[in-house]
Amino acid sequence: MSDPVHEPFHWWFPFYFAFLWCTVTLTVGRFNGWYWLSKTYPLKGPIPKTPRWNSCSIPNLSLRNCVKIALDERGMYFQLWFFFRCGNPAIFIPWSEISACRSKIFFRPSIKLTFKSYPAVSFHFHRKRGEKFVKAAGNRFPEILEDKEDRENKEAPDLNGPN
Repeated sequence: MSDPVHEPFHWWFPFYFAFLWCTVTLTVGRFNGWYWLSKTYPLKGPIPKTPRWNSCSIPNLSLRNCVKIALDERGMYFQLWFFFRCGNPAIFIPWSEISACRSKIFFRPSIKLTFKSYPAVSFHFHRKRGEKFVKAAGNRFPEILEDKEDRENKEAPDLNGPN
């Protein structure tokens, strides 16, 4: 015997779940700033090929292995994983709009990227990953690379001993 109250649940649940998922991704995108960055820096054209998914943090949200980040001579490209893309389109930010500095997230060293036209939102990368992006960007952020070289020189033991 079928229960008439719960019978329609089987056919409408997928629609309800899709609606709920899209509502949540739209809301999260607006609160953490991705939506507003995409309005300020919309991507026109395809995103260049990237080797794999990357991780970063933006205000109130950690994007662990669910954002594609690509670099070329024009700037940086960011694209969320397919399931999080509803209302959060891909972003292209030209190099002239990006500034980088060293920072900390919960006592861990990181690289912080801020954007001139929308400084309220910043992307944080763990130090090693951020330094890879900065290095791939060429000489656009020499202060980050200089800090790394200074830190490595301070940490290197003197193998010659006192003279």
